[in-house]
Amino acid sequence: MRYLGVDFGLKRIGLAISEGNLATPLKVVEVNSFKDATHQVLDLIKKGGFNKVVVGLPEGKMGQTVLGFIK
Repeated sequence: MRYLGVDFGLKRIGLAISEGNLATPLKVVEVNSFKDATHQVLDLIKKGGFNKVVVGLPEGKMGQTVLGFIK
């Protein structure tokens, strides 16, 4: 199974890939807006053939932003 790990941020998104128990850094994506972030990550998911996506969920206000990103 192929996983994509996402560490969401409003300016940068950290991405990692895993095919087992350990994740390896993939890249950091610079984003200009929330919409840009969703488009870039969705494009990577489609092209990368990932089976599952794991998104880190922080607490507080940023956690609410990340929930919007996940939807």
